[in-house]
Amino acid sequence: MFLNSSKSYFLGIFWRLDCATQRRRCWSLHHFARAFRQATGQTPHRFVSVRRLERAKALLTSCERSIVDIALSLGSSSQANFKRAFRQATGHAPDQYRQAVRSQLYEVTGSFSDLEL
Repeated sequence: MFLNSSKSYFLGIFWRLDCATQRRRCWSLHHFARAFRQATGQTPHRFVSVRRLERAKALLTSCERSIVDIALSLGSSSQANFKRAFRQATGHAPDQYRQAVRSQLYEVTGSFSDLEL
């Protein structure tokens, strides 16, 4: 989704798999992707993108880290790419999402000190 390095990320996963298992099963990258999709219902790229989006949402609501720091920690090449992908996925810019979720949480609890995210 918001990471240009997702292909290299999956190549890393693929090559970190037990080499003996790869040789015994003769898995190519294409076969790995197909088997992964059969097992999870998602392509490897989509699977990682969804997990990164979930992590971004959690970080935006639970900590005071800057959006740039969150974007870079999740592997995005820039804040602009992160913002664009986040907006595509959620319909909100990261700062708008943070503000909206926090205001809703504040209305429910009355303070942020009671939150355990």
